[in-house]
Amino acid sequence: MTGSSRVDLVSPADAGTVLVVSPHDDDGIVGCGGFIANLPVPPVVVIASDGRLGYHSLAERDGFAERREREAVVAYGRLGVSPDRIRFLRYPDMSVRNYQCWETPDGQPGAYQELFRIIRDCRPSTVVLPSELDFHPDHKVIAEAGLVACVQARETLMPELGPPVRIRRIYVYQVWVYQVWEPLPAPVAAYPLDARSAAIKRSAIAAFASQADAFARMEQLGTLRYDEERLAPVRAFDA
Repeated sequence: MTGSSRVDLVSPADAGTVLVVSPHDDDGIVGCGGFIANLPVPPVVVIASDGRLGYHSLAERDGFAERREREAVVAYGRLGVSPDRIRFLRYPDMSVRNYQCWETPDGQPGAYQELFRIIRDCRPSTVVLPSELDFHPDHKVIAEAGLVACVQARETLMPELGPPVRIRRIYVYQVWVYQVWEPLPAPVAAYPLDARSAAIKRSAIAAFASQADAFARMEQLGTLRYDEERLAPVRAFDA
């Protein structure tokens, strides 16, 4: 675990309205699927990348992004998140940095704008993001864009997009990949998973059939775990 200090994680029962931002379809479930499954009110989930480069054979390549989207709907459904609470941004995989802006050169909304609008719309009190310390470039971009959007959505900026949002807490989650745990900023909170939560998370992970080879390797290496999840608070606001 990165850092030696520990902090208590807000319990699902006290998290209020929750927004989970996932760079790829499976990251949010790997990082905090057990936490999501125990929320009394399902969160809104944003999936940024279309995952089009995650195929493991040439036969899978055509239509792969659409396949991953279908799998995501099933996976999050097993956590209690209905399709109408999932927002797909469909940024091209490994090219999300091109959307690290408010508006792209061709006038399309970038990640700052998309996330700002979603935050003003769903009005979360707790936001859960990937970590900027993560290795994957798409994760880094969405972590930064999510944090910027959260801070700005609390202000009186752009009132035509809604009134300020009283976000109280922002956490980042840890994604276990291959032979390493991606780091988290200290202090770190551990969310233990009981047998029920672990089983639900396993079922959700199993819905990503296109990623079965990758998950099998992670499990073999011990970097996909079902005993606990690790998150770190990166912002807390008094009001």
